[in-house]
Amino acid sequence: MSNLFIFTGSNGLARQHFQDTIERPIDMNLVKEYLREDEFSALDARVGDGDVFAWGAKPGRRNESNWNELAVGDFILAYAQQ
Repeated sequence: MSNLFIFTGSNGLARQHFQDTIERPIDMNLVKEYLREDEFSALDARVGDGDVFAWGAKPGRRNESNWNELAVGDFILAYAQQ
């Protein structure tokens, strides 16, 4: 069974981090450096000409207790308040 984790980006630093990691696609050459060849091939086949986005998250004071509970298959909803 999957879990849903919700993280907010409400302060200035969190909003900037959100913009830096979610609102801009990652260069596929950089992605290739961090994946095994088979992993990259599978991702590339799935993405095609699309963009890849990733959240380089940092736990905040209020969500650090949940951070270690994340597991493969869980869902994350991240949002930033304007």
